[in-house]
This record gives sequence, C-alpha cells and structure tokens, in this order.
Amino acid sequence: MAVLIPFFELGERVGHRVEIEAGTLKELVDVGIARFGSPFADAVKVSTFVINGRANTALKGKRTPLGSEDTIWMVRPAAGG
Repeated sequence: MAVLIPFFELGERVGHRVEIEAGTLKELVDVGIARFGSPFADAVKVSTFVINGRANTALKGKRTPLGSEDTIWMVRPAAGG
C-alpha cells in the first residue's frame, strides 16, 4: 500500500499517515475522496502531490503509477515574505 502524508490541517481530520491501496495517483485521490469525503476533496483542489520527493507535475500527473513502497505527500502552496 502507498502511504499518504496529508498536510497538517487535513492530517488532524483524517490521520497523519494514511495507507491507501492504489495503482495510480488518480486512484489514490478517488479512494481518499470516497473514504474521507469533502474535507479530502477540498484539499485535493489546492494541493500538489509529491511522490518520493518529486512533484506529480514532473512525473505523469494523476496517471503517475504508485507502488507499495511509495510515499505521497500532499503539499499546500504557501507564500510569504
């Protein structure tokens, strides 16, 4: 199972380390939405996914394949000065 590490606020609601059986990032997102509902769906809209240290945008996007040893971080964009 792939391990999902959500950002802190979402982690407080769904757990800070979530194991999800999924073959692709899209499947992981779909399972997360089915399991956790709107808090997870809302978080997906504003998050970037980092798979083993690489942003999904640098890989195959939501078609990125996942394996049992993969760690996926949900990262919210941040800005400041």
